[in-house]
Amino acid sequence: MPPDPRSLTFRLSATTILWVGGALLAVGFLLVFLFRDHIERRFDTQLRDHMEELVAASEIAPDGKLQLIWIPSDPRFNRPLSGWYWQILENGKPVKQSKSLWSGNLATHKATPERGTHIVLVKGPADEQLRSLTEAITLPEAKRIFIFTVAGPVKDIEHDVGLFTRQLIMTLGALALALMAAILIQVRFGLRPLRALRREIADIRSGARGRLHDNVPSEVTPVVDEINALLDHNTLMLKKARAQAANLAHALKNPLTVMRNEAGEVAGERGRILKDQTDIIGRNIERHLVRARAAGMQQARDIKTPAVQIAEDLKFSMALLYKERGLDIEVTGIAGLIFQGDPHDLEEMLGNLVDNACKWAKRRVVITGGRHENYLLIRVEDDGPGISPKHIEGITRRGQRLDETVAGSGLGLDIVLDIAELYDGGLALGRSKMGGLRAELELPAAPD
Repeated sequence: MPPDPRSLTFRLSATTILWVGGALLAVGFLLVFLFRDHIERRFDTQLRDHMEELVAASEIAPDGKLQLIWIPSDPRFNRPLSGWYWQILENGKPVKQSKSLWSGNLATHKATPERGTHIVLVKGPADEQLRSLTEAITLPEAKRIFIFTVAGPVKDIEHDVGLFTRQLIMTLGALALALMAAILIQVRFGLRPLRALRREIADIRSGARGRLHDNVPSEVTPVVDEINALLDHNTLMLKKARAQAANLAHALKNPLTVMRNEAGEVAGERGRILKDQTDIIGRNIERHLVRARAAGMQQARDIKTPAVQIAEDLKFSMALLYKERGLDIEVTGIAGLIFQGDPHDLEEMLGNLVDNACKWAKRRVVITGGRHENYLLIRVEDDGPGISPKHIEGITRRGQRLDETVAGSGLGLDIVLDIAELYDGGLALGRSKMGGLRAELELPAAPD
C-alpha cells in the first residue's frame, strides 16, 4: 500500500529524510572538494621537491654550458612516456630533459625570474593531461636564464580523488540508510501514543471502554482531557435524554390506556379506527422506549453478563405465564456463555424470542447456545407450526404480524433486531428440526 502523504508519519519521515539527505549530499561535495585540494597540494609539493633536486644537480661547466652533476633519482623520469617529465630550456630550446620524454618536448609556460613559479595544465608528449611546475632560474657563474619544468600526470590526482569519492559514497550511503532507519524508528516511537489513542477511541466507539487513559505524553494530554470532557458531557446528555424519553413514555401510558378503554366502548367502524390508532400509538411508544434505553448500551459494553442467568429467569417466568398450557421449556448449552453488554438488553432480546416461541409452541421450547470466534450464539426453537421461507422476511418488518389472532404488538422481533444491531450482532430466522421456528441471536462475547 502506498504511503499516505497526509499522514504525520509520512510528513515527519519525508521532511527529515530530505533534510538529512541534503545535508549528507552537501557534506559529500565539500569533502570531495577538500580532498581534491589536499591531493593537488600534495602533488604540487612532489613537483617542487623534484624541482629542487633538479636545480641542485644543475651547474655551469667550464665551457659555459649547463650540466647535471646527477640525474633525478625518481625512476619514473627514466621510463619512456611514463607521464612524469622534466626539462631545462635555454633561449626557448631544450638543453637537458628526462629520458621519459623520449623524443618529445614539454609545452612550457613563459616564466621570468620576477614572476616566480607557475603551476599550469599542459599537454604531454602522449597527448595526456599534465600538471606542470615552471620556474625561471639564473645559476651562479651564468647570467643566462634557464627555464626549469617538472610535470606529472593529472590522472594520478583523478585516481586518488575517484577512489576517495567511491569510498565516501559507500560510507555516506551506509550512514544515510542507518539515519533513515533511525528516523523511521524515532517517528514510529514518537507517534506511538497517537496510535494507542486511536485504538482507545475505537474501543470507546465499540463500547469496550468509557474514557481515555490519561497516562499520555504532555503534548497529547490537552487533547485527551478535551475528549474525556466531551465523553462525560455526552454521557450526561444521553442519560438525561433517556430519562426524558422514559418519563414521556410512562406519562403517556396511562392516558393511552384510558383512550383504549374508551375506544372499546365506541361501536362500529369509528370504534375500530380509534382502537387501531391507539394501538399504533402504543406500539410506537413501546418501540421508542426500548430504543431510548438501548441507545445507551455503548457505555455498558464493559459489563459481562452470564447468559445462563437470563435464560433460567426467563424459563421460570414463562413457565408461570403459560402455566395453563403445560409447556416444557428446556435450557441447555448456555452455561459458560458471557454476553458483553447490559443484562437488561439481553433480557429484552431473549425475552421477546422466548415469549414468541411460547405463543406458538405446541408442547416444547428449547433454548441452546454456543460460541463462534468473538460472538456467542443463542438459539430459541419451538415445535409449533413454523414459518414458511417466503414469510420469514416479512415477519421482521416493522410491526408485521403473521397471525392477527395471536396477542402481541408485532414489534418483538424487530426490537430484538434493533438492539442486536446496536451491538454489531444480528438475528437469523429459520426452520427448526422440531418443526417450528428457529431464531438465532448473534451477540458479542466477553473476552476470556
